[in-house]
Amino acid sequence: MPSKGELEGIDPRNLDPNAVGLGLDVPELVFWISEEKGKDISRKNLLGHGALHIYLTRLDEEKLYGQWREVFGKRVTDRLFRKMPFFMPLFGWQSFLEAEAKEVSTWLASFDLYIGESIEDKGIIIASKKNIDIFLAQLASRLPELISVSEENILRW
Repeated sequence: MPSKGELEGIDPRNLDPNAVGLGLDVPELVFWISEEKGKDISRKNLLGHGALHIYLTRLDEEKLYGQWREVFGKRVTDRLFRKMPFFMPLFGWQSFLEAEAKEVSTWLASFDLYIGESIEDKGIIIASKKNIDIFLAQLASRLPELISVSEENILRW
């Protein structure tokens, strides 16, 4: 997996569309990380940068990617991105405000639960097939009380 430094400043529009995903000297744009050590390293390095998205699904990798290509790939028009092997949905609050219920149901056919960081919303987006309001309320009631400390003091070494 390339480091953050290796990926910074890369403009995907300047990449050779025939090289992406072919193992050539072009960075992959999306990574499937399944090894536990890799997951831990990724969480530590990517958390808080809008890069962490968790999908709980009953589909195997091939079926999931196929369904995502069908549902989300039809919106992709850029020739470079059309070469990607699959299209991973990254949701924001606006995604749900602008979508009709039938469209959201189509999205949720591929996964049971989505938890993802949203830079635009400055928060976490949670989407679930089932109503999880009671579960979230119970979870929130178990969290420690928030301590109001200025960001300056939190980030001080």
